[in-house]
Amino acid sequence: MSQVAEAFRGAEAFQFASLRGSPPSPAEPVRFERPSVAPRVASYAGLAGLLLLAAVGLGEPLLAIPAGAFLAALAAGLALADRPQLSGSLELGANRCLEGEPLRCTVHLEGSQGRGALDLVLRTSRPELGFPVVRVDLTRDQEVELEAAPRRWGKLTVGPAELRYQDRLGLFTWTGRLAATEDVLVLPGAGRLRALVRPRAVRGVTGSQTAGTPQRGTEPEGARLFAPGDEARHVNWRATARTGALWVNTQLPDRQTEVVLLVDTAEGDRGDARSATSLERAVRGAAELATAYLARRDAVGLLAIGGTLRWVRPTSGERARWRLLDALLELRTVAGAVPPSGRWLAQRLPPRALVLALTPLADEETATALAELRRAGRDVAAVVVEAARPPAPEPIAATDPSLEALAERLWRLERQAALASLNRAGIAAAPWPAGTSIELALAAIELRRSRERA
Repeated sequence: MSQVAEAFRGAEAFQFASLRGSPPSPAEPVRFERPSVAPRVASYAGLAGLLLLAAVGLGEPLLAIPAGAFLAALAAGLALADRPQLSGSLELGANRCLEGEPLRCTVHLEGSQGRGALDLVLRTSRPELGFPVVRVDLTRDQEVELEAAPRRWGKLTVGPAELRYQDRLGLFTWTGRLAATEDVLVLPGAGRLRALVRPRAVRGVTGSQTAGTPQRGTEPEGARLFAPGDEARHVNWRATARTGALWVNTQLPDRQTEVVLLVDTAEGDRGDARSATSLERAVRGAAELATAYLARRDAVGLLAIGGTLRWVRPTSGERARWRLLDALLELRTVAGAVPPSGRWLAQRLPPRALVLALTPLADEETATALAELRRAGRDVAAVVVEAARPPAPEPIAATDPSLEALAERLWRLERQAALASLNRAGIAAAPWPAGTSIELALAAIELRRSRERA
């Protein structure tokens, strides 16, 4: 448990990274390779040679005129071929961005003023993310602005930049590379969620959620008979005139709720390039939930279990959103990790917070910890992240495909049994099938909780 305690103690030392762009990298020379010769150079030389041989062999001096034209073109190309002398640097508009948001980069070029054509292509560590090819004017120093939208969260390396320079006559081509690179953190994006799980308890801080007990507030709740201490401005004159007794209106205050997103990083499936893993889906779901709860001015925290523990205390505001997204980006799957017990979690998590778990239920320890946390009197709900491709040992798949299908069926039955055990423990849990929105699971959880409240 020393690692767990260290994660909680180190939460206060978390330093929020700046969202401002990185300064330009130091200017460095562009290294151009030896020029490549265009195919028409050989064609020009061959045609000139044939025409000269024909002029000598046939005794037709007029054939030397077109031969001289081809030779003059080659001589002009050699004379005008100017290898560029450039230096450049790379600058990012921001060192982090959200999925789908534009990432802006600027390539600074300076040096000799060539008169040929220069094409610039900015490469990245992800082949699917491509910046457009840009034609650069070399008559003056340039600041080439590029823009692209990353589609998947994670670490992204921008650079190097590849340059292709062609002389004015198109006879010689130089290819070069600007080796400058910059790292960007692409944070998981979040869509708008209309269905959320409502916590049972509220905090004594002004927020957007209506409290469950009548107090001084702004949200109408009902009416009751007058009691000593009630203010005259709360008198319901219509009900008083109809009944003959003095009635007053009651209100419900707007309070802030506290939510802790518990993300289980245990390996739950075998994701590939076409389907996201259970961890990737859990991270995306947690990002959507954090954004939605923070938009309601609630306090949101994060606890990652099943691997390297990460704890972010519940806070509210835009700064809290970026802290949570930063923490989600660092989550990794660790094989063989054991989650902490529910009793240990109950001693450290805020007592009035809703603990909303996102877990693949890959092991019994997670279900046991959630059940213990619920028995300790905590408000717990669970979103079970269903796998698109359940894990199966490779020897089984190699021996007999039918055995793999049987193993997958047994694995799904175990998941269903674990989900039923959570519901029996008083935890509203619902599956989140692959390829669907998390709103379906949240709506099922809230429906079950509303029935329990009724």
